[in-house]
Amino acid sequence: MRVLINGIEVGTEESGCAYCGFPIDSLRVMTVSGRFVCAVCGREWRSINIEVNGRKLFFCCEAHARLFMRLLNEVNRFVNIKLVNKLTITNDVDGKVIEVVDTDGNVHRLKVSV
Repeated sequence: MRVLINGIEVGTEESGCAYCGFPIDSLRVMTVSGRFVCAVCGREWRSINIEVNGRKLFFCCEAHARLFMRLLNEVNRFVNIKLVNKLTITNDVDGKVIEVVDTDGNVHRLKVSV
């Protein structure tokens, strides 16, 4: 499964977290205590890789991995997640607009507030 956020492919340490889209070198912030945290949510930085539809996706912290899995569960209510070829996330002031392209080329759109 390919994951795009605001038109940019993400999901590896180099390309960015599959949930927030920021790469490891631009979003990891060191605290006064010397810990690295995610600059978006402030959670402790962890390089987490989760396999989704045969592809390992990178997440910068446990919170973003959980939020992404919650987002996938929401998508799965409308489209069988095993048939997803591409997932495009567009950030919106009210949440996220999700566009899913399945293996047959059908496009499904939904809005989630996660």
